[in-house]
Amino acid sequence: MPKRGKKSIFNECQENEPVKYILKSCKAFFGITIRTLRKFAFDFAAANNIANDFNKYTKMAEIDWYYNFMATHLNISLRRPEASSIIGITAFNQEETKIFFHNLKTLMIEYQFKSYSIYNVDETGISTVQRNSRILAPKGLNQVGKCTSAERASMNTVVNYFNAGGTYIPPFFIFNRKRMNALLMKDSNSNIVACVSHTGWITESIFVDWLQHFKEYAKPSTDDPILQILDNHESHISLRTYEFCRKNFIHVLTLPPHTSHRMQPLDLTFHGPLKTAYYRECEYFTVNHPGTKITAYDVVGLYTTAFNRTTNTDKAINGFKSAEICPMDQNKFKTLLRVLVIF
Repeated sequence: MPKRGKKSIFNECQENEPVKYILKSCKAFFGITIRTLRKFAFDFAAANNIANDFNKYTKMAEIDWYYNFMATHLNISLRRPEASSIIGITAFNQEETKIFFHNLKTLMIEYQFKSYSIYNVDETGISTVQRNSRILAPKGLNQVGKCTSAERASMNTVVNYFNAGGTYIPPFFIFNRKRMNALLMKDSNSNIVACVSHTGWITESIFVDWLQHFKEYAKPSTDDPILQILDNHESHISLRTYEFCRKNFIHVLTLPPHTSHRMQPLDLTFHGPLKTAYYRECEYFTVNHPGTKITAYDVVGLYTTAFNRTTNTDKAINGFKSAEICPMDQNKFKTLLRVLVIF
């Protein structure tokens, strides 16, 4: 691919950062598209005050920059990814399990993580419409009704954290709305943090805010770095995330797709009981406040009550044990998908 004849924006050392980004992302099952790379280049130039002629409106590097980049770095090519079916992805074997434990063991040896320094972080969706429990009714009745707070649900996200030593970090809420309102935090304590998203789900910028919240409680340092285990959602990899983790002694271990049911400690022991407790609180609310709908303004209070009732040291410790992450058991789980270190 010939160069377009335009002067390069980055020097050789600076251009190695996008290369590292692509290689690490590929290992972690993240598909880096042309647009993603161009956005990374724009963000990298802005963060390092590098003079450029990138498009300020689209917040991406020009397409000519991409062509020059590809012409310079012949070890990278544009490929059409193979569609990995669930059957293919879950074709478990002993070799992949060894690779996962090798990566985990390498980190453990290098950084000597204690149990309280190994965290699992995961988001879960919560609704303002509770799931109905089964109720008693006369035999032969084909349709049984029960009051819920509203027919149309508002779906929001909560990020939960715990470590292998049994410690929890206050949850982080993401509300499905355009503007933040102080009333959303009524009945909460001062340790809980919330933000808004037009989808109710996490984004790249929100993920960095989430990391900041995590850092304040986990307190990583040179002498006591943190290992963070999480899924490989596309919002989890960006320039800001990459730099934040590197500067704050946070090491990230990602789970490949379709493995949460086997390897996510929070999913194994905590999220199930937590959601049951949350929807039970919603039921109590509708019984005690007839005719009142549960709205986003009630979510934090109801969730906090459920969270406090569900959290205990054993659930956190047993979650990591069930995932065979802490303590490690390389022989028990011979059917785990490999996990790749990205940061």
